[in-house]
Order: sequence, then C-alpha cells, then structure tokens
Amino acid sequence: MEGREYYRRLLDSGKRTLSCFVLNSATLAHDPVQLEWLARELSADSSDYRLLLLHRPLLETFRPEGTLPIARLLRPILEGGPRIDAIFSADRQGYQRVVDHAGIQHVSLGSHDGLTASTESPDVLGLPIRRSRQQVFGWLTLDRNGLSFHAYGDRGDLIDSFHLPPLDVGGAATRAGAVSPDHPG
Repeated sequence: MEGREYYRRLLDSGKRTLSCFVLNSATLAHDPVQLEWLARELSADSSDYRLLLLHRPLLETFRPEGTLPIARLLRPILEGGPRIDAIFSADRQGYQRVVDHAGIQHVSLGSHDGLTASTESPDVLGLPIRRSRQQVFGWLTLDRNGLSFHAYGDRGDLIDSFHLPPLDVGGAATRAGAVSPDHPG
C-alpha cells in the first residue's frame, strides 16, 4: 500500500492477468491525488481484466444520492480511459448487481434483511438489477476461459453469476457485447 489508502494488486493465473484497483471511497471526494493516481495507473495497465474495488457502491440503487459525488468524479476516468470490467463494493445494503450502459458490472456484497427481490430498479435509469435478501458470499475465478463471478447465498445456493470472456477470443471488440447471460437472481 506504500503508505496510501489506495493501491493496485496484480493477480496472475498463468494464462490471464487481473488488476485490482482499490480505492478509499470514504475520502475519494476530497482526495484529487487518489483520482490522479487511478487515471495514471489505468493508462499504464496492460492486464487482461481490471476491477475497481470500493467501500461504497458507485451505482447505489438503495440510496441513489449516497455516492453521487464519487460517481461524478470517477465517471470521466471510467468513460475516457481504459476499460474497467467490474466494480465491486461491500456495503450494509445487501447484495445487488447491475450492468451500466458502458457494460461495466457493478456488484455490491453485503447483507440486509429489508430488501425486495425485484429485478427492475427505476432509480438506476431503468437498468435491470439483481438483488438478494440473503447474506452473500462472492467468488471470482480467473483462468484461460476468462473471469467469472459467482454469488452464493447463506444456504449455499447460487443466486447470481456472470462471465467475462477474454477479448482475444471470438473477436469481441468490447466486453459490453461479450458478457455471458446472467444467472437469474
């Protein structure tokens, strides 16, 4: 971490690489150095996959106003720079996953008993959303077939998943068009 609250970790499966960019979303709105660091690191990164890890969800469907300043700050970096494949966060609000208009998977792992099990969320521009009332355990797999995410509920059942194939397989120009169908939540 080099004395900072934000850092990058590289994971290498021997076939594919994954960069995890960890930010401190609690201080991000007041820390321009952290944003500059992210833009520089993303530009220099040559990994097969890139994840952004935050404390709070960037697209927050439970409290859309909650992280709006952070979303406004990060959006130019995410839209103007190298692709981010997924954004993971851990919050008390429960499990949710939504794919934004740029094809970025937004996953929030948490637990909350007051959630509804809806599959549509009007407060995120009408984007389909997966939610669960259960405590959720997430599992990432990086191998020659790509990057996969599986969400398991507290009873051990698979409640959601997605797969991102490598860009060099099948001639896919972007991941947004290459995301495998969702497992029903």
